[in-house]
Amino acid sequence: MNSYRGNPLALKIAAIAIADIFVGDLSKFLAQENRVFNGIRYHLNQQFDRLSEREKQVMYWLAIDREPVTAKELQQDLVFPSSDADILETLEY
Repeated sequence: MNSYRGNPLALKIAAIAIADIFVGDLSKFLAQENRVFNGIRYHLNQQFDRLSEREKQVMYWLAIDREPVTAKELQQDLVFPSSDADILETLEY
């Protein structure tokens, strides 16, 4: 459940996969290192594709940083120049 952060769609996809692939054996599922199924990956890719280039860039850098960063630090990471207002607007949505 922690892997999916309580996301209802992700939990539903995982539950179906556990039932189908692991014949309902939760311990076998939990023993797997990769717990991201194609259904979840598909939905994440779909959502990511809808982002603007600036939003994608912010997502990339947030993933690379892996720790909380300030808007100013994020602004320094970005390839395209962005104002403070642009960064805050991007983070807001």
